[in-house]
Amino acid sequence: MPQEYDPSIRLNQYGQVDADYYVQKAHDARSEAMAEMLQAVKAWIKTKVTFERIPTQQTLFGH
Repeated sequence: MPQEYDPSIRLNQYGQVDADYYVQKAHDARSEAMAEMLQAVKAWIKTKVTFERIPTQQTLFGH
């Protein structure tokens, strides 16, 4: 997620810093980062795990 710079501070209806807005914004950023991380982990696992059958000893040695 590209960093955005906004020099203004959002205020609520009472003139205080709108903490709920910034908490939601942080939550959204974390969710996006987690989704990207999980996609990367999924891709990495796909490169490491295979579901090919391993030949049995009977197939290899004919006993």
